[in-house]
Amino acid sequence: YHEFGNFISGIAALPRIVTVHNINMTPGNDNELTMDILAKTYRYLDEEEGGVQ
Repeated sequence: YHEFGNFISGIAALPRIVTVHNINMTPGNDNELTMDILAKTYRYLDEEEGGVQ
């Protein structure tokens, strides 16, 4: 689970908003952990990219 914390910490450091949903963790083989995660990203659009004025 420590690696999961590092993973989420890395997501938090991204230069955009990322929300994490539907986290599903299951034990795998040889002390491994399998994760299924839905991540949604959002970013600011400036005026040149069609953002709101």
